[in-house]
Amino acid sequence: AVSIVSSAAVTVKFQSATTDISSGKPIAATGGFVLPMNEHGWFQTAVGEALNVNLSGTANVGCDVVWVAAS
Repeated sequence: AVSIVSSAAVTVKFQSATTDISSGKPIAATGGFVLPMNEHGWFQTAVGEALNVNLSGTANVGCDVVWVAAS
């Protein structure tokens, strides 16, 4: 699950290190979105790589993530 809120218009995408693992999600100023819990997950990083949130510009962005380590 993910929730994101942004203070300014920005496009958000998720990355495994520097590799895109989601499409760009445009957010309007003071907008945001929620990806509810999904038993299959929304995206997956490569083993040992960081989950990064990439922004198209400067904005104050709050992001909460629920993650599960794969076995």
